[in-house]
Amino acid sequence: MSIQDLGSIGELIAAIATVATLIYLATQIRQNTKAVQSSNFSTWIDAVHGINHIHLEIADFLEDALNAKRELTPDEFWRFHIHQAQMGYSFESVFLFHLNGTVDDEYFQSRMRSARKSYSYPGSRKWWDEWAQHLYDQRFIEYVESDLV
Repeated sequence: MSIQDLGSIGELIAAIATVATLIYLATQIRQNTKAVQSSNFSTWIDAVHGINHIHLEIADFLEDALNAKRELTPDEFWRFHIHQAQMGYSFESVFLFHLNGTVDDEYFQSRMRSARKSYSYPGSRKWWDEWAQHLYDQRFIEYVESDLV
C-alpha cells in the first residue's frame, strides 16, 4: 500500500468522522432546544397558575370590572390594570411561543379561545383599547385585533 493510498484512507476516515460529529451535534442541539422550550413553557404555566389563584381572591371585584358594572375607584382600576396586563402577557407568551414553534397549533388555538372570551367583556375591551399599544408586541396586538376582538 502506497503513501497515497494511506492518505486516501485517512481522508475517508476523516470525512466519516466529520459527518458523524455533525450528526451528533445536530442531535444534541435539537435535544437542548427542546429542553429550553420545555423550561420556558413550564415557567409560563406557573405564571398562569398564579394568575388563576388571584382570580379566586378577587372574583367579585373582577366580575364588576370585566363587565363594567360600575365606575372603578383609582385603586380598583390599578388592580384591574395589573390583572389585565398579566393576563395579556400570558396570552402574548403563548402567541410568541407559537410563532417560534414551541407551542403546537391545537394548544395555541385553545389559549386563543380563552383570550377571545377574556377580551369579549366590555371592561376588558375598554382596557385593551387604552393600554395594549403601551404593553405588547405589535404582532400580538395585530393578531388580537384582527382575530380575537
